[in-house]
Amino acid sequence: MITTQGPRVKTVIGWAQALTDEPKINAAVVEYFINGLQYPANKKEIINQAESNWAPENVMAFYIYRLPERVYNHPSEISFTAFASAYFFGQD
Repeated sequence: MITTQGPRVKTVIGWAQALTDEPKINAAVVEYFINGLQYPANKKEIINQAESNWAPENVMAFYIYRLPERVYNHPSEISFTAFASAYFFGQD
C-alpha cells in the first residue's frame, strides 16, 4: 500500500483507496452480500442474509430503504432493482 504522511494526516493513494471505500451499489455488490439466500425470498429474509454476510452500511441502506416489499424468485430481480434505483434516484 502506498501512503503519504502530512502533518497528522495519513492519506491512501491510488488503487489502495478502493480497499478502504464502501462498495458502490451495483448488481454484483447486491448479489454478493446475499450469497446463500434461498429463493423465493421476501425483503426481511434478504436483509437478514445481508446482515449475516456483513454487508456495509450503504448496501444495507439499499436493502432497507430502496428494495420494494415483495417476494423475489431470483437474484436478478434484486439486481434489477439496484440498477433501476441507481438510474432513477442516483448513486448513494
